[in-house]
Amino acid sequence: MSNLPVYERTLTVPQLLEQLPSEISNLVRSASGSQYLHALALGALNTTFTESIFTLYEPVVVDLAARWLRSDINADYIHILTAFARILPFAPYLRPFASQYALSSTGPQSALTDSKELTLRQLDTNTTRNLLLTIFRLLSFDLETFSKAVSPIQLQSLFPHQDRVVRYLAVRCFALYMHAADAATQNMLRVNTGTDPIEGEWEGITIDYRLLGLWEECRWASLEGSIKVARSSRSDMDVMKFIEDTQDFFTSRTANISGVLIPRLKDAHPSPSSVVETPTAIGNLRRIATSLLGFKPILLVGLPNAGKTTLIDHIAAKMGQSESMVTLHLNEQTDAKSLLGMYSTSSASGSFSWQPGVLTKAAREGRWLLIEDLDRAPSEVLGLILPIIERGELTIASRRERIKCAEGFKIIATMKSSYNIAGEEIAPTTSMLGSRLWERVPVASLPVNEMRDVILQKFSLLESRVPTIMDVYGKICSAFHGSLAIKGSQGRTPGFRDLIKLCSRLNNRLQRLGVKTGFEATSEGVDDEILLDIVDVFLKYIPEKSMQMSLASVVSEALQISPPASAILS
Repeated sequence: MSNLPVYERTLTVPQLLEQLPSEISNLVRSASGSQYLHALALGALNTTFTESIFTLYEPVVVDLAARWLRSDINADYIHILTAFARILPFAPYLRPFASQYALSSTGPQSALTDSKELTLRQLDTNTTRNLLLTIFRLLSFDLETFSKAVSPIQLQSLFPHQDRVVRYLAVRCFALYMHAADAATQNMLRVNTGTDPIEGEWEGITIDYRLLGLWEECRWASLEGSIKVARSSRSDMDVMKFIEDTQDFFTSRTANISGVLIPRLKDAHPSPSSVVETPTAIGNLRRIATSLLGFKPILLVGLPNAGKTTLIDHIAAKMGQSESMVTLHLNEQTDAKSLLGMYSTSSASGSFSWQPGVLTKAAREGRWLLIEDLDRAPSEVLGLILPIIERGELTIASRRERIKCAEGFKIIATMKSSYNIAGEEIAPTTSMLGSRLWERVPVASLPVNEMRDVILQKFSLLESRVPTIMDVYGKICSAFHGSLAIKGSQGRTPGFRDLIKLCSRLNNRLQRLGVKTGFEATSEGVDDEILLDIVDVFLKYIPEKSMQMSLASVVSEALQISPPASAILS
């Protein structure tokens, strides 16, 4: 037995390949694609190498864990559950996989079912120790989630076990399950294990199990340090290259969001998305995806037309959440009762029945909830959402009911930033109820050169006209930003959404004319129609006629067309 515990045996990739079983090591060295990832997943199930593989290959650990759930992994139930328990504190985003596996698995070695036969007593001592330590770690990590899968009857059956370590671990797990106080826990330990030292093997060394909590904390601290060092030495470019090389072989339970892997709760085929992944868009997507790995509600903050909703729709499509996602457009008139639910008469019997609202349905069914313009929500609605983001439960006072949010439920909200008088972007104030509980994710607007790239990719027929379109767009934006009178009169400035709307119109117009490449000659009337489209998209909503005419002249000049402004706007 080594003097060093397993978690302190930090390995480099060459050392790991040297110590792994030969059949797995050979596959990692020579295989590629799915075989390579499968070999890493198998290697990580060996408790000697679980932490090392997690540290070295953390960017793809979601896919490795997804492979543990597959029937073709040919691995023991306890080994898979043990691997989850070892890394969950450092990868809490794997909790859906771990809980799903613990709740769905049955068999003679499962201590996590209420079997009539006391199956734990049939296991050998070492296996029982390992399984109980795994249960202890799972319950310590998330008692509410994993207690649903634990059988207290089976734990109690081990209280008279001949091995004192088994008795100690069984009592500790039972105490956690029962939410026992410290005094009650110590009393049960004294009755079942006595007061003498309880020595046994743990992580490759011999310890006194009475100090198990302290040893576990040492393990967490040591691994946390190793993981931080590995993360700091790993560049984003290397990670994205690694993901790009292996993404075609990921399982259907792995979603790849611009190089950030996120667990899917169920097998899903991604829906097509219209997002063009420019450098700025990739940065926005990676920040949002990273925040999705946590459990806090997400607040996207960015300028109008920055694409906040579009990015969420794109990620929802990748995650298979598009069809089930609920979108709320809140304002001062939004009624909290309509979100929770209300009693209504039944068309059949005429009696009153409870009809849950959209928020209640989303919480029960584990859907995504997208809230547009959160800062416009009344305090009553924010107060309704507060218990969800604080405790993960929805309270319906009229029914004296508390609904625990199902796995997969996620609240995502958007909020608009703005420009100050100096033209600098400023974030909204943080005086909103519960603002400290949100994870704020800044969403950067696309620069002009990336807007041009998006238009070229989405609307190929406009290639010859893109320079002119961008020139017109730039002059209109400059006129808006340079005139407080214009901004104050109509409440918003033109943005990328308007530009895409214009390009879609122009592209459809050219298609109707039979244009195939965009470089064909067109009649003179087409330019006039393009001018009218620009006026309709960018200028028609300005209430002041004089301002419309002023901006119409700017557009005419950019297009080198000289009809009177009054004719354009008539």
